[in-house]
Order: sequence, then structure tokens, then C-alpha cells
Amino acid sequence: MSYIIALDIGGTNCRVALVNASYQIEAIHIVDTLVGDKHAFLQQVADAIRRFEHHFPEVLALSMGVPGRVDSQEHIAILPNIKITDVPLKTYLEHQFHKPVFIRNDAVMAALAEANLGYGKARPSTYFMTISTGIGGAFVRDHELTFSSEEIGHMLVPYQDRFIELEQRGSGTGIVALAKDHGLTVDSSRTFWQLVAMKKPETKPVYEAWLAIMKHTLLYIDTYFQPDIYVFSGGVMRNEAYFFHDFKALLPNRELVIAHLGQDAGILGAAYLGFSLTQSTKSL
Repeated sequence: MSYIIALDIGGTNCRVALVNASYQIEAIHIVDTLVGDKHAFLQQVADAIRRFEHHFPEVLALSMGVPGRVDSQEHIAILPNIKITDVPLKTYLEHQFHKPVFIRNDAVMAALAEANLGYGKARPSTYFMTISTGIGGAFVRDHELTFSSEEIGHMLVPYQDRFIELEQRGSGTGIVALAKDHGLTVDSSRTFWQLVAMKKPETKPVYEAWLAIMKHTLLYIDTYFQPDIYVFSGGVMRNEAYFFHDFKALLPNRELVIAHLGQDAGILGAAYLGFSLTQSTKSL
């Protein structure tokens, strides 16, 4: 049996999994992501990988998605939500484990998973978006990454007669700030959606403002990519029961779905990339 150790590293937690060639997650370990300390972050990732060291003889590679910009040499320029820059994760892990290491943006990994293993499997093109602590996206055509817009969370959107970055009011933490702008204090986006479910009147202007921001975003994406299907994941989407009906109405002529692979999309996308690059000459 061959394996990929696949990681989905987010601003909130780091998920490390042992994935077999049938894309089954055989074991998973989750830790809170260490923020603001590059050395501690690197050590934390390595320590999490070591939990599977008894499988190392069968591990083909380490493959991971990270919440930030990754260049063509797989060097991480910045992880904004982890508050570190110039992160040598690839060289650090190669030195530690002497295995191939593949790194892409986390939205890219999840997009590859959904386009090849999930709802996009039978579709010519897929746009994947994750809405969580941050917001990322990627476009896949013919099951291969065509254009990566993983930094879409930093695009400018109109809000209250000015322009702001999408993440500032559209992400999970952004919803907390959006609520504050409207005089409503919540400790998390989850709390906000619970209040929406209770039909609290003070949530209405916040909800409408969030939908307006997301409508602008989706119309922008649709103008440039016109995907056959939109697939959504991330922490905010765990509350989809409270808003997804209205969310889908923002693009009535497109199909919008919650990720088939759920919160495992990032893990399985990393595994897909790992197997692809170690078992063939295919380049993604």
C-alpha cells in the first residue's frame, strides 16, 4: 500500500492525514495552528507529520495546501492569517523527512479534489471557493488547474461608499466585523448564523450587507470564468442551512453546491496532487 501524507493548513487549524491510493483517509490528526511565530509553525507542522512516521516506508510524498501565496518554486511568500512571511516550509520538511514535498495554495488543493473526485468530476469546468477564516478560490478546466485566483479574498469590493478587501467583511472573521459595523456584537460567525436562524431582527441589515458583498464577488467571478459549476467549502459554509437558499439566488443561472468532499476537500486535493506527481509525469 502506498500513501501520501496530506496536510490542509489553515489559519485556525492544521489537519494532517494519511491517505491511501484509493483516496481513503486512514487516519487524521488536527491541531490548532500556531500563529505569529515562523519557527514554531515549522516545528508544529513537522511534529504533526511525525505522528505517521511508522508508515514512512510506504509514504510517497508529503503534499499540502497552505492559506497564502505559493510561487512556482513552491516557496511561500506570505501566510496572512498565520501572520508569517518568507516561509521555507518545503526545504525545511525535505531536510527533516527526505521525502518529496509539494505545496500549493489551499484553495488550489481543494479545487483539484472537487474537480477530479467530487461534484466537478463530470463537468468541463469548476470554480471552487472556500469561505472560512480567509477566502480563496481556483478555477479548474478539463480537470486541470487553469487559473489560480487563490488570493481572491484580497480583491476589492464596494462597501459603504468605499472599497475594502473581500475578506474584511466576507470571511468568517469578516462577518464578525460586519456585524459590529451594524451595532451587533457576536463572538464568531457561527453565533451570527444562529441568531439569523432565530430570526433576530438585528441580523437583517448584516445579512443583507453580506449577501450584497458576495453577490458582487460572484458576478465578478462569473464574468471572467463562466464555470459549469461553483463548489463551496470552508467554515462559513458549515452554516449553509441558514443562508444557502438565498446565496444560490445570487447567481440564478448557475449551479452552486456545497463541496461533495466537505471539509476533507483540501486533504484529498493534496493527496491527489501527491499521487499525480509521484506516479506520473503529469504536472499540475
